[in-house]
Amino acid sequence: PSPGASVTLEVFDVLGRRVATLADAWMPSGRHTALLSGANLSTGPHFYSLRSGDAFLARRMMVVR
Repeated sequence: PSPGASVTLEVFDVLGRRVATLADAWMPSGRHTALLSGANLSTGPHFYSLRSGDAFLARRMMVVR
């Protein structure tokens, strides 16, 4: 089997409510792309979290119209 990890990529609003799950699956090692449509998101700050195996990353992003 090829190396990889369980990957979860989620987007949250400023109140901490999950508004999108862009990935929730096992993925092989390498570079991947996820698309987020902002059509249903409110303007302003949001947060995303990326979990891959034991690694975790969370960052802020802005939705601007």
